[in-house]
Amino acid sequence: MALRPRLTAGLPFLRLVPLLTLSASSLPAPPLSRTEEIIGECRGLRAGVDHYDGVMALLDEAEGRRWLAAAREHLRAGRHARAGGFHAHAVLAAEQAAQCALKAMLRATGSVDSARGHSLPELLSAAARRSGFVVDERLADRLGELSAHYQPTRYPDALASGTPGDHYGTEAAERFLSAAGEIIDAAAKHLDRLRVAAQEDGDDTHAG
Repeated sequence: MALRPRLTAGLPFLRLVPLLTLSASSLPAPPLSRTEEIIGECRGLRAGVDHYDGVMALLDEAEGRRWLAAAREHLRAGRHARAGGFHAHAVLAAEQAAQCALKAMLRATGSVDSARGHSLPELLSAAARRSGFVVDERLADRLGELSAHYQPTRYPDALASGTPGDHYGTEAAERFLSAAGEIIDAAAKHLDRLRVAAQEDGDDTHAG
């Protein structure tokens, strides 16, 4: 009897079920794990998020923590740049911090391919699909704004005139560093929730 992976209710965990001559829909759906429930609850906080696509690997908390640590390093560098008056560098550091925080969600859930690229809205959308990580509309909009500064904070040819330093001031640096700090904090809290859920799933497995 052959085995194949099957997704349950659009949620991304691997379940092996026998291939029968009967329709698969006639088989009872296995119960959701606690991790699946947590992801589903978080996903439900925001409308318009696509269904999960694919199978999520077992939670790799250490990889998520590693990327969050990198995000905090970028954030600290950005704050130093702001204090020194290097506002374009501060905004770029904020963008890099936000990237790392979102990629932490994807890497922690085995979604390495989805963690490529630089678009913050695309990374946020992928993190919602793959790990259930969502933020409020205000922060999502701020990340969209920040994403647009990936090139202009670095290259003069992305600007009509002058250098990046001519176009960024204290207000922009503070606004985007604040948004980066928020996304890092939110990602860290979500990873904590997934860790607890994974532990509960492990306890249920051993108990069974």
